[in-house]
Amino acid sequence: MDIRVRCLRLEPGLVLTMAAPATGTTLPPHVRPPWVPEEVTPSRQSDFVLSRTAVMAAQAIFEVGGLVVADGRRPVFPPGLRGSISHSQGRIGVCLGTDRPEVVAVGVDIERHVRLSIEGLRYVATPAERDWVLADKCPGRTLTGLFAAKEAIYKSVSALASRPPGFLDVELRPAGDRTYRVTWPADLLPAGLTLDATVTCVDDYVVAHAVVRTDRAELMPHRYPPPAKPSGISVSSTGDAFRARRAVLADDRYLGGRYPGRRIYPGAFVLDSVLRSAEAHLGKPLRIEDIPAIALTGILGPGDTLYLDAECADLPDSFQVRAACTDQSGAAVATLTVHFKPSGPAEPGA
Repeated sequence: MDIRVRCLRLEPGLVLTMAAPATGTTLPPHVRPPWVPEEVTPSRQSDFVLSRTAVMAAQAIFEVGGLVVADGRRPVFPPGLRGSISHSQGRIGVCLGTDRPEVVAVGVDIERHVRLSIEGLRYVATPAERDWVLADKCPGRTLTGLFAAKEAIYKSVSALASRPPGFLDVELRPAGDRTYRVTWPADLLPAGLTLDATVTCVDDYVVAHAVVRTDRAELMPHRYPPPAKPSGISVSSTGDAFRARRAVLADDRYLGGRYPGRRIYPGAFVLDSVLRSAEAHLGKPLRIEDIPAIALTGILGPGDTLYLDAECADLPDSFQVRAACTDQSGAAVATLTVHFKPSGPAEPGA
């Protein structure tokens, strides 16, 4: 089934990717993509596929390879990228990603509009928060936004806090344009950190994201070596069509990691192959603007070769590329429709 990915640039170096079935329905639980681990149950499969597709798009935007692995319930992103994942009822998966050096951690949460009834106010809101929630003309939706913001905050600080924070440990105060000032007990987080939260309405959902920042060098994320990159790609063009070839080298370090216990070609590099081959075909640097459809139907491993056949078309303010990817035997690996815009000197998430 095709998946659509929307790419929202919230600020320079901070990107939200949202993946949902192109048909608007949940993914069929009986159809298991070959790259989904066996331990993922049918009831969780749709959430897993959508959230990992959103992660793949974020990795491609920031040009960061490697695997996202689990530390308990917390995802650990590859060096060079901080991120957070959320999903909602098998219908949408989101990823918040950043490579900004002053950002220590991020969190994201997505909820259906008015998921919470006002009866749950006392479990989620402090007394001061209850006042402004009840004063709003739509308190149910505002409460859902508050709940989502606190979930995003929990994710962003869970690896930094001295203890697991509860809903009433942090307090939000509206600061305009759906942003919130956040206060917390002095013993909860190390000194030198700032924390802000923003709530956005997207279609039928409330999306909240939280960002932890610092200006203290010792608290900034460790400076890793440059992110792993895939092997080079060869491209040949004929009119609006082009064909690309990229080898999956067994000794490249981007294949390292647990997925789980398998060495497979990351989906982010399949998308990267479309980007790099489109740049070679058009003769200009590009950035991903939108992904109307993507379906990962096969896997590649060490020693395989990715073949990509694509057509490029001009849109009013972007370029559209439709691509079909196979391995050396002709077996299908992926089909994608991607919209690109010319890229300037700004960073990938700009």
